[in-house]
Amino acid sequence: MGTSLEKQVRKRVKKAKKTKTLNLDSLEIKDIPKEIFDLEKLEELNLSNNKIEEIPEDLTKLKKLKKLRLAQNHLQSLPKFSELEKLEVLDLSYYASGLSNEIFDCKTLNSLSLRYCKLKEIPQEIFSLENLKILDLRCNDIEFIPIGILALKNLKTLYLDDNPIFYPPPKHLESVSSIFEYLEGEEKKKPEEREFETLKQASDKKKKGLVEKQQQREKEKAEKEKAEKEKAEKEKAEKEKAEKEKAEKEKAEKEKDEKDEKDEKDEKDEKEKDEKEKDEKDEKDEKDEKSKSKSKSKSKSKSKSKSKSKSKSKSKSKSKSKSKSKSKSTSTSDDEKEKKKKKDSSDSSSDKEKEKEKEKEKEEEKERLRKQKEEEERLRKQKEEEERLRKQKEEEERLRKQKEEEERLRKQKEEEERLRKQKEEEERLRREEEERKRKEEEERKRREEEERLRKQKEEEERLRKQKEEEERLRKQKEEEEKKKKKSKSKSKSKSKSKSKSKSKSKSKSKSTSTSTSTSTSDSD
Repeated sequence: MGTSLEKQVRKRVKKAKKTKTLNLDSLEIKDIPKEIFDLEKLEELNLSNNKIEEIPEDLTKLKKLKKLRLAQNHLQSLPKFSELEKLEVLDLSYYASGLSNEIFDCKTLNSLSLRYCKLKEIPQEIFSLENLKILDLRCNDIEFIPIGILALKNLKTLYLDDNPIFYPPPKHLESVSSIFEYLEGEEKKKPEEREFETLKQASDKKKKGLVEKQQQREKEKAEKEKAEKEKAEKEKAEKEKAEKEKAEKEKAEKEKDEKDEKDEKDEKDEKEKDEKEKDEKDEKDEKDEKSKSKSKSKSKSKSKSKSKSKSKSKSKSKSKSKSKSKSKSTSTSDDEKEKKKKKDSSDSSSDKEKEKEKEKEKEEEKERLRKQKEEEERLRKQKEEEERLRKQKEEEERLRKQKEEEERLRKQKEEEERLRKQKEEEERLRREEEERKRKEEEERKRREEEERLRKQKEEEERLRKQKEEEERLRKQKEEEEKKKKKSKSKSKSKSKSKSKSKSKSKSKSKSTSTSTSTSTSDSD
């Protein structure tokens, strides 16, 4: 037990010392607190709606206990109630472990509750409880009330609701008196003349019909469940088929995209190849042009060298012819030759530079084209990458949406399941609440009935005492009357005796007078 529960129990036990009543209902107790067994003056103990499995023998120490409630526990066995000599009220509702003879040895019982005890018939031993006034057998499987119940002469209230009783017939189950009247009539008959067998057959037939009906209902339910299952499987198969088709479609689209990409790539490769071949061709043409220009320049230089050699030979011849000319003219001719040489060399170098510049321009153009091509390729690749990323993004978005949809459906399903469970839980709680209210109502009615019976008993006791008092007073009055009469009779007898004595004395005096007179007469 938790500390708060222990405190609560201690508080109630402490209070019970004064009130002689201890209520530990619905506290989920597993073991009965030992402090209870020290309450020797305890008269009422309520341990209902707990988790108690065993009741210790120490319970028999509570010798003054009048009311004991043990309903709705997990009891496996029962103590010796016969040792509780003053026990009047016992509640063992929901006890399904079999009733022992210990209960029926408690002859002081006047109220016994055996609701929800799974009883198939009323135990014969109950009929030995002669002082029993209230018997509660609701919510069991009792089919008939035996004639032996007539032994319970003091029985005033009998609860039999929610039992499949066929004997006595329902019209005779309105009250204890009508049940007893019917069974007394049956008791007088011979066993073979009694209605039990015919009613049993009718009940069996009805039961069979109900069983068949129940089986039919179960069959229909099973068929319905089967149809629903088949429907669900069909829907599942259709869903799987749709998903498969969708997957195939996606696969086909993917393959198509891959094929398009491949074709595009092949086209691109082919284009690149063509461009490469073109570039190679251009390079080759350029090389050819270069080689041609070189050969031309070589031929030109050769022609120039030939012309130079000719001029030289001419100059030589001239020099030979004019060797005898003036020294001034020879020097001038040498200068001219030198100048001519220089001019030829400058021409050849300028040609070379021009060629180099041309080649450079070509290379620059080639480089520019290559860079342009690379830029175009880069842009194309970038575009392809963007397209691929876009498609990937779309695919991811589609998958995300699909996942979200699946998640939404799952959550929706979970929510529906949760709501269904919540509804079931609410229904269960509602039923439990109704059951609890019904139990409380029954308990209240039972208590009211007990209170009514107690008051009735008290009223009867009061009336009996009043009657006894009146009887005593009447007897006392009669006694006094008798005494008065006796005293009167005595006084009368006394007066009579007095009168008699007077009359006697008178008669005596008369007799004496007569005697004297006679004597005188005689003497005369």
